[in-house]
Amino acid sequence: MSVAAVLGIRTMAGFVSFVEEAGLLDIPAAGKVFTWYGASPKVSRLDHFLVSPMWVEQFRDLEQFILNRGVSDHAQKGHVQLMESEWCRIGEEASMPVTILEKLRQLKSFLKVWNRESFRSVDLQIEVTTDLLNDLDERVGAWKRFRKLSDNYKADFGWDLASK
Repeated sequence: MSVAAVLGIRTMAGFVSFVEEAGLLDIPAAGKVFTWYGASPKVSRLDHFLVSPMWVEQFRDLEQFILNRGVSDHAQKGHVQLMESEWCRIGEEASMPVTILEKLRQLKSFLKVWNRESFRSVDLQIEVTTDLLNDLDERVGAWKRFRKLSDNYKADFGWDLASK
């Protein structure tokens, strides 16, 4: 049974109500702004760090850091079909039935060759792209912090840092 079910929370409004009634605080994220990236331009901060006021008093320098994003490990539909067709092909020409263990061995060999031929430089491309995305995430976070600071200075002193 989920935590939401135990607490009797059925909707997002119910969750928000629970957070308010419990007096929980959402610690702002330091650095990056978003934790989820969908098809452009969809981005969101899905992950939140809720703590009690006592926790904040106990740990005054509490910050939430969003980790670098990785690459999704969701299997692509075409890959599953490829494995299914290879699984069915293995043992078709054999004079005796092939054991599951032998089929797994042959499938592993097939996948090693297929992976090497299909994705030679993918690991490097993933590393370079991930580094680029993480750098962009940090720049967006820095820009958002600068805009907030600029808005604060403008409100407090009439200075507009962004226009300089």
